[in-house]
Amino acid sequence: MRNTTSLIICVLVGIIVAFGCAPVAPATPNSLRAAKGTGLARLYLASPTRVWKAVPSVLGDLKLKYLGEDKPAGYLLAESELAAYGTGELVVVFIDPQDHARKTRIEVISKKVTPPLLGASAERNWAAEILNQLDDKLKHASGY
Repeated sequence: MRNTTSLIICVLVGIIVAFGCAPVAPATPNSLRAAKGTGLARLYLASPTRVWKAVPSVLGDLKLKYLGEDKPAGYLLAESELAAYGTGELVVVFIDPQDHARKTRIEVISKKVTPPLLGASAERNWAAEILNQLDDKLKHASGY
């Protein structure tokens, strides 16, 4: 009986270790772009042109490193200071014109570059911070 209990415990521990410690793919610019539609989004009463000018400024205010943009595809990429060392976050900001370019939908997705380790600090909510700063910037610019 004792051997059977020990065997069952060993099998359960093995299953937990095998599936609970399975590798998680690191965040890459491609994986973030593929996740479009899963981020935090808001609709702004602002032209896409004004939004394209405001987003890099907000990223800089938040100390995010601007990596580049692809206007035809409708996104900008940024990273936190520690992303180059494998511990920061990558951020993608999607900019989609709406209502014949009178409004703009902005979606933000951020993910850790590498999967968090046990006991690691939680990732920062860049999406909310970016959108909140855009709220202020675009409201002041449009007066609404």
